[in-house]
Amino acid sequence: MSVSVSMEQIKDLRTRTQSPISACQKALQEANGDLVKAEEILRTLGQASAIKKEGRVAAEGRVEVKHSRDHKAAVLIEVNCETDFVARQDNFKAFVQELSQRALELKATDLKEFLKSSVSSSDSKTIDQARLDLVAQLGENVSIRRVAYLESQDGSIGAYGHQDSNGMRIGVLLEMATSDFELGRTIAMQIAAMNPEFLKIAQIPADRLQKEKDIFLAQTREQEGSKPEAIQVKIAEGKLKKWQSDAVLTEQAFVREPNKTIATLLKEHKTDVLRFVRFVVGEGIVKAENNFAEEVMAQTKGRV
Repeated sequence: MSVSVSMEQIKDLRTRTQSPISACQKALQEANGDLVKAEEILRTLGQASAIKKEGRVAAEGRVEVKHSRDHKAAVLIEVNCETDFVARQDNFKAFVQELSQRALELKATDLKEFLKSSVSSSDSKTIDQARLDLVAQLGENVSIRRVAYLESQDGSIGAYGHQDSNGMRIGVLLEMATSDFELGRTIAMQIAAMNPEFLKIAQIPADRLQKEKDIFLAQTREQEGSKPEAIQVKIAEGKLKKWQSDAVLTEQAFVREPNKTIATLLKEHKTDVLRFVRFVVGEGIVKAENNFAEEVMAQTKGRV
């Protein structure tokens, strides 16, 4: 015999869990009207459902940048979901913002350890459990993909997050040798826009540099084979220099003043960039290609 539950009880449970009304009613009946027990039932069911979604590709989402008040430390985190629709939802955005604050508090550098951490100093629930709760609410896989934390003793941390219609999609942190965090933010914007691979030419691995040299020389020989070898080598060297001007931060033209490089800008301010990190939502994740005709056929066959 099912227990009668009031709309007030259902509303209260829905507020606590964000679960559908029908699920709240069923859980309350199963728990004989006990709100705490009903909440636990929903959480157990929700996490079981969430675990089933773990293998689904989550390549959308957002990044979040959070820095300390003195700009001596900052954190960058990427959290993914399956669709841009969910990425724009308030509860997803709030979750990412809360995670970034917690990551800053914990000085999180190890993702696995971060996921095992409590969501707050007053709540023992782990961050990964909170993630599973959110998956149950949203009906999509949610992945906390990566986290970066930078701290500076004598300088400052510049930070920038670039937003588009779907939210913050690119995040950058960098360490400056001085306390000029505003200059750091300006250069972080440069990194967000121009995507350098390396900080300085000296940091390009020798094997990578040799590989690029070989590629440009082979291209030049194919395109300019009629020219003398010495000319071909010079052309290849020019191509290598052009590649470096794109791939290396200090060699890039400053976006705001293209007549100067980032190296010149830093020299003018008597400072240097010591390191940087850049996240782009979903970079490197292979998205599944949906064949909607096949999906409809599969669903139709399933109903027969």
